[in-house]
Amino acid sequence: LRCIFRDQNLIFNEIASLKIITIPSTKKVIEKFQFSEFTGMEKVIIPDSITSIGQGSFSKCFSLKEIIIPKFVVSIGKNAFEHCSSLKKIVIPPSVISIGSGAFSNCTSLKKIVIPSSIVSISEYVFSGCSSLRKISIPSSITSIGDKCFSRCLSLETVIFEKKSKLESIGSSCFYDCKSLKEIEIPSSITLIKN
Repeated sequence: LRCIFRDQNLIFNEIASLKIITIPSTKKVIEKFQFSEFTGMEKVIIPDSITSIGQGSFSKCFSLKEIIIPKFVVSIGKNAFEHCSSLKKIVIPPSVISIGSGAFSNCTSLKKIVIPSSIVSISEYVFSGCSSLRKISIPSSITSIGDKCFSRCLSLETVIFEKKSKLESIGSSCFYDCKSLKEIEIPSSITLIKN
């Protein structure tokens, strides 16, 4: 089943089980919780007109496997994709300058994430519980990583800080319960690691 999402007032039960949803190009913002708990949705097509993905907008979309974040999106809200347990890969475009806390938390199938150099700070819990994530590269532009950002990433083996890192602070329990992580080389730019 496929739906072209034209009417915000469509009854929830009529569209929440659809597999493919296309958002119209007349929209500029995906409102908070707009597609939350659309448990049957496997794919959403987002137009280039979108500049912001709101808080919890795709949270608990357990069947969501594929999503392409458009090239003009500047912000991804808090818990935007939390518990999208079928999502395996996501590329964040270089237009994004802000990612809210817990944005990708508990995406348990997520194996690859690309963070652009446009990001200067990674909020708390952003990738917490991404238990299939094996490797993460931190751009040199990042100055701070929030509390429990990578906590419970059980398969995480490699954390790479790019050369000439500007990282100054790492939050509390940032790598808590990362049982597969054996070694990490902290950049010399660090001035604070919270307890």
